[in-house]
Amino acid sequence: MPNPGAMQMRCANALRALVRQCGWAGGLGAVLIVVALVGGTWGDRYAESVRGELAQERARLMRASWVEATAPAESDRSRVDSYYASRFPAASELGARLGRLYAAAQAHGLDFTRADYRIAAEPGTPLRRVALALPVQGEFLRIHAWLSEVLVALPELALEGLSIKRTGSEARRIEAELRLVLFVEEGR
Repeated sequence: MPNPGAMQMRCANALRALVRQCGWAGGLGAVLIVVALVGGTWGDRYAESVRGELAQERARLMRASWVEATAPAESDRSRVDSYYASRFPAASELGARLGRLYAAAQAHGLDFTRADYRIAAEPGTPLRRVALALPVQGEFLRIHAWLSEVLVALPELALEGLSIKRTGSEARRIEAELRLVLFVEEGR
């Protein structure tokens, strides 16, 4: 029976001889093979866990789509109606919206010489378009502050046009012609 210690010595010597023959490139190759084996094993475990998570997510989504399919569908018309109702005030609130517009102007010290209105239906929508022409006099910074305030406070309000005149290069007060559009929903 061969001696186990001698057999280990022969294996170790043979391994050293093999490493000497292969050189550094062979050693690097052996290390890369070991890394690939460890990485492949770890990658398989990771892929299996991801597969399980995806199967659970798919089952959850399938249950949700079945619930949605059995729920009564909302009609396109009712979705459009709810869209307009959530974003635009009713036509009955037009006076209150204009009141907020004028109150903000007064708070900023602005004077309207007149106000011209035109109301028209907005084609293809349940909206009414209220076009306002507002000549205003005051300091530019006050007009700008008022306009910024009302455009944020009233999202249904849009600035359609603005023209500014000043009587001289030294004048602090200006004359501006504002063209605003206010959208309200008809029938509410």
